[in-house]
Amino acid sequence: MATRTTREKRRPGQGAVGAGVTAIVLVLSACGGDENDPVAEPTGSGTPSPALTAPPTTTPEEKAEAEIKATFKTLIANRDEFYSNASDYSVNEVQANAPSTEWNVTGQADLELSNWTRSWRTATELEQIGDTIIARHEVTNIDLNVTDSGIHEATTTACMNMTTLTFETYDGQPADDSFEPDKYQTWTMNWTYFPNAGPDEGEDPGWYIQTIDLTRNRPC
Repeated sequence: MATRTTREKRRPGQGAVGAGVTAIVLVLSACGGDENDPVAEPTGSGTPSPALTAPPTTTPEEKAEAEIKATFKTLIANRDEFYSNASDYSVNEVQANAPSTEWNVTGQADLELSNWTRSWRTATELEQIGDTIIARHEVTNIDLNVTDSGIHEATTTACMNMTTLTFETYDGQPADDSFEPDKYQTWTMNWTYFPNAGPDEGEDPGWYIQTIDLTRNRPC
């Protein structure tokens, strides 16, 4: 005897609605998790920041070397300024008080530069065009605290290239061919640091050139 399969009757569309409700529930379940659930932390493999390191410490010798080189650079700039504007100074003014007396020189070096600057104004009577190039300046020795009062001493050698300089008369004409300026100068210098220069000396604390041994026209 044949068996008849019994099927449940349902309204049209009833199955689709049920499936839709089920899908919505699933979506809500996926999006609306418990607010107390821990949030996943990123596990990126970024490069860690480098550790901070302290800047290198400057030694007393390095500090002294930097001060000496800066002082010398200023001195040469001052000499260039005078040589380039010599006509602005009267002969009597230079004879009475050479510009070099305001520079960081003392002793034999003061005497040498005073003679050079006076001669430039009173005998040479030219003006320099251009700036001296300090090709090299080497500190060969530094002795700190050679006395209990904090006096230091140093020895340096500087070579200056003056091949690019030109010269003219006070009225702007090229220098005569008889004038033969140095192309190079090498100064071997002894320096002294005065920590507490008083008003009697009329000098500020700092490094001063004590002696200059000049070599002319030896290329740097």
